[in-house]
Amino acid sequence: MSLIDTLEYFIDDTQAHVCDLEWEIREETNYDNEGHDDRMNYFCEEYDEHKARLEDLKQIKSVIEHLEANK
Repeated sequence: MSLIDTLEYFIDDTQAHVCDLEWEIREETNYDNEGHDDRMNYFCEEYDEHKARLEDLKQIKSVIEHLEANK
């Protein structure tokens, strides 16, 4: 498996996790119950972390593609 293939796997996996977190955040906004703020904060923090990781993975992929194109 090439580096690009490995990165694609992790990009897809992280993107799926980001989508799951987006869904959880939307669901949390539908309820006004106790504990909502804690759960919402958790999902928002997780979302921010995974979104940043996704952008980093995409940037790494771009760098590797650039390096491979200039071989």
